Amino acid sequence: MAQQGLSCRGLAAEMGQSKSSVAGKVNGSLHWQQADLVWLYRMKGLPSDFVLGNDAALVNRLLSPPAKEGSAH
Repeated sequence: MAQQGLSCRGLAAEMGQSKSSVAGKVNGSLHWQQADLVWLYRMKGLPSDFVLGNDAALVNRLLSPPAKEGSAH
């Protein structure tokens, strides 16, 4: 999450939730609600599969540094 420039404290403030609630959702001890997932997509462009950790390829692509120009794929 930090690699995306997000912190639990900042995200909680933006979402109108407590830091402990957002931290619990991030670490998996609490479940994300549908409204949370919609907000994260609309406001941060984060698809629900990324937030829920269901799409390993998408997670790797979003977290890896961009490929240098002229490099092989």
